[in-house]
Amino acid sequence: MSEPKPFDVTAIAVDRYEHVADQLDGVLEDAAEITRLLGELGGVPSGNPLTAVWDEASVKAGLRSWVSREAASSVLLWLGHGESDGDEAALACYDSPEPIFANGLNAQVMASQVYQDWVTREERDPAWALVIIEACGSGHYVELVHTLLARRAPKRLCLIGVSGNGASYVGQLRQAVERAIQRLRLDERVTVQNLVAELSDSLSDLVVISRLDRRIELAHTPPIAGVFSAPLDVYTELMTLLEAVPEQERLFLSRFQAAEQVETIIHFVGRTDESTKIFEWLRTADRGLLVVTGRPGSGKSALLGNVLIRSSPSWGSAQTGAGWLSPEAISAPGDEETFETALHLSGLSTAAVVSSLAKSLCVDLPTRNDSWSGGDIDLLVRGLVGRRFTVLVDGLDEAIDPIAVASTVLRRLADLPHGRVVVGSRASTFDQIDGEDPSSGRAGCGVLASTGTCRRRCVRTRSK
Repeated sequence: MSEPKPFDVTAIAVDRYEHVADQLDGVLEDAAEITRLLGELGGVPSGNPLTAVWDEASVKAGLRSWVSREAASSVLLWLGHGESDGDEAALACYDSPEPIFANGLNAQVMASQVYQDWVTREERDPAWALVIIEACGSGHYVELVHTLLARRAPKRLCLIGVSGNGASYVGQLRQAVERAIQRLRLDERVTVQNLVAELSDSLSDLVVISRLDRRIELAHTPPIAGVFSAPLDVYTELMTLLEAVPEQERLFLSRFQAAEQVETIIHFVGRTDESTKIFEWLRTADRGLLVVTGRPGSGKSALLGNVLIRSSPSWGSAQTGAGWLSPEAISAPGDEETFETALHLSGLSTAAVVSSLAKSLCVDLPTRNDSWSGGDIDLLVRGLVGRRFTVLVDGLDEAIDPIAVASTVLRRLADLPHGRVVVGSRASTFDQIDGEDPSSGRAGCGVLASTGTCRRRCVRTRSK
């Protein structure tokens, strides 16, 4: 799957009118805030000044500028007055005389620019465009635009009219985007379709015309600050620490839903024998698979999280500055990052695991429609041949298909000449906290019992 790229956000916010009595105080602020919020999903503001006087000539120039942008994908925002008489519909520019539906920016002008955008985007797969219009009668307006585009059939396009065929209210779109981003910001993956669906849930009169013919992921990183709740002093200290370390390591710890759980990883004590075995393996093994397994609640994730922290120079310097951990606890095996990536597998399909590993290990995979094949694994493995890498994955038993992930993905990575994989997993997917141990009397990890030619080690942790 190709790497999600940043997208352009072009906003045309018309707040002043020569012939219309109602001026729209607040739309400039709305446009600026919507642009800022979309930045969390990879949006980059265009160079169009929000304070411009948007007469008809300026609007047409702004649309041409949108079409000729550098970024392949984009969101085009229009906030202002509009009008529909049931047959025709138009958007009001600064100098549009009354009635707006007859004298404003008609659907033909917008459709022509949207089509020119498609001509530019068509060969830049999977470039997409999202056109959102907040104005009275905007639902009818986007329907007219769609009708005019029907024969040319541009793809990877979504047209949204915020107010249907009725009245629009200043701030309606901004509030909907705020709610959408709030719900999406903690998701590990966000698509254009997710964003459109969230807007649809918030706006009852929304008219959505979508020609998005595939799942298109956005360049989104869940902010660690939104994940944890804790007393203010602990929260502030924790955020200072987390902001100083690499993104993939922050994402690994974001799987823990409370600050006190991360504190357990950082202020880790005990498990000396297990830690020694893991670090000894990291120091000596050139390839292979090491499994950390044990009963639910026995501390596998805390142990692995602490190993991740202690083996990273960036964590070590951050911890020293923040006063976390004792000096002997932050001694890293080397001066370079031990783990190239750290991934929690909870709820991930085999396709998602392959995609995430390829992304974090900088291996290009072809864009697919949320599917995968053995060819994806082959491409991932081929891209790592000759490279020295170490991968940390936790929660194997919580993946959608742990056996497939273990046998077709992790095993093949660990078989590579310089590939090392550290895995955290329960011995059985049937294990439950306080339940009978289905693996009692059996050493090792059943899921990874067959590991081909790779060197496998298994470290078991037991409940305290």
